[in-house]
Amino acid sequence: MEREQDLRPIRIPLNMGLLGYRLLVIRKDRIAEFDKIQTPEQLKRLTACQGQHWPDSNILEDNGYIVNRTIRFELMWKMIEKQRCDYFPRAISEGYGEAEFYGTDTYKAYDKILITYRFPMYFFVNLNNQVLAKRLEEGLESMIEDRSLLKFMEQHPATKAAFPLSQYENSLIFVAENQYITKETRDLPDRYWLKITP
Repeated sequence: MEREQDLRPIRIPLNMGLLGYRLLVIRKDRIAEFDKIQTPEQLKRLTACQGQHWPDSNILEDNGYIVNRTIRFELMWKMIEKQRCDYFPRAISEGYGEAEFYGTDTYKAYDKILITYRFPMYFFVNLNNQVLAKRLEEGLESMIEDRSLLKFMEQHPATKAAFPLSQYENSLIFVAENQYITKETRDLPDRYWLKITP
């Protein structure tokens, strides 16, 4: 929010809110346990691993989730392995590759449950640079309109693991509120956001 006061945000989410869809990295031997979860209240009895200063940690805690915070990213995987926490929420564009990197013998990118909240990523420009702001807004608006931004995301190495979105049609979606976004962001048109559920 502070950055939005010092700089001009281009209020078209660059990843269409993709970072706000979180699967759960879990121990592979706990799949059956997580398969029994049907409500957010059940998941809230377990403990999530998250970064000490990540905004996600605050968002999850605000919504009643138990969070075990740590500073180092690598430690979170050890904490899952040692069951010092039960699951590690990761963006659907991140979790699959990370679980594979750290070892699918131990870890599972569990996508039968997704935690979702509004989590935009914006371009920011100098408050006085109206020309650049207009060019970016018009360009991104055009990419939303002709679906080329979505097509780009479907093919880009950083995001393509999340697609096709149809793979989540049977997933449970647990919606959380992100109180750290501005009213302007809350009021953005639905067309700017990915929609996983019909």
